[in-house]
Amino acid sequence: QEKHVIELWHKLELIYMSKDLTSKMHLKMKLFSHKMQEGGSGLNHMSIFKEIIADLGSMEVQYDEEDLGLLLLCSLPNSYKNFCDTILLTVMN
Repeated sequence: QEKHVIELWHKLELIYMSKDLTSKMHLKMKLFSHKMQEGGSGLNHMSIFKEIIADLGSMEVQYDEEDLGLLLLCSLPNSYKNFCDTILLTVMN
């Protein structure tokens, strides 16, 4: 429907940029809501966590290690509370 190349270019940018933004937002939500089930596999949990981080990295979304560590600790079930507290105290000292 566009009559000029520049109009077509702008329309294409809008379409693909919104999809890219939607994908980033979806992955970020997946990262922030990723929780390990009580009694679940720690290895599987870490694998999924790392996969989400890698996917975000390929979209040029970066987090510093401190934030990722905190996100990971927050994703653990309540049975890991003592472990999380120990890690946090160790980091603070």
